[in-house]
Amino acid sequence: MRTLWIVLVCLCACKRHHPVQRSVHDDAGGPALQTFAEGMAALCAGKPNDAAYFKSHVMNPEVITLYEAIGDISPAKRAERIRVAVAKANLGSCALLEKMLAVPAANAPAVTGLGLVELAPHALAISATDAGIVVDAKPTQLASLEQTLTAIAKAKPGGTLVRVQLVLAPALTAQVLLQLADAIDKAGFKDLALVVNADGVSRAIPFTHQDVATGRGVRPEVAISATTLRLYSGDGSEGTQDKPKATVASPAELAAALNELAVRRWHGKRTDDDRRLYVTVDPATPIQRVADVLAVVRAMPDGGELFPQIALTK
Repeated sequence: MRTLWIVLVCLCACKRHHPVQRSVHDDAGGPALQTFAEGMAALCAGKPNDAAYFKSHVMNPEVITLYEAIGDISPAKRAERIRVAVAKANLGSCALLEKMLAVPAANAPAVTGLGLVELAPHALAISATDAGIVVDAKPTQLASLEQTLTAIAKAKPGGTLVRVQLVLAPALTAQVLLQLADAIDKAGFKDLALVVNADGVSRAIPFTHQDVATGRGVRPEVAISATTLRLYSGDGSEGTQDKPKATVASPAELAAALNELAVRRWHGKRTDDDRRLYVTVDPATPIQRVADVLAVVRAMPDGGELFPQIALTK
């Protein structure tokens, strides 16, 4: 979307140097101010990289101001602002918004699976690549992450109740995920999600950071490594860490094993505790591998429920 924001700079310059162009003509040929609804309709009809179109069609100052305000915020928040503006303008749809939502997140693993959810528009965004960690568009050191998040929680509407969405480069190791989750948990945030790309759009896989010892019932667990996936249970009734119930290699095989467990053990009647899957990860495992596994444990390919509540163990 970088090109879109370049377009907006051009729009702002146009507004400063050519104020007489902030109007359109009515049917009688006289000047008529472009309404907010007309400006949004024109904006929604445009293409992100068509500078000439935006300059000649988008003239409402409020619409331009809207874009000036959202240029540096996260894609999820940006889309939410546009969605609110579309509703205010009473437009049935917005092609530009649909294009924005269709743009996959950069540096996020691509996966195949069901049970993925839409990105939360008011979430706290944290990204990590080889270049470092960024929290709400600001570079942050891992050593000071907990302190940074604690300060954000105090100032942010909703505090620690907001979701934290993690965009992690696929080639990073799970050590980064574990370190981030630990700092996030210590700062008081409990609702986390891993951002992934699926079918050309960005989605999220929700999870919590929880100790398996705090759970009740069977407490099914999956241990993820670069080569194997082991399934067992916290109470020992479905195998143990040393003698797992199933040891498989692929996410698809794991999904089948989880489905067999859910059907055999609960026959479709489960409590919330029985819908939780505890996950341990070998720190050397690539993020892509972790994402591939988490993408299939919430639901089967046919839409059947597996374990929609994921808990990354401490």
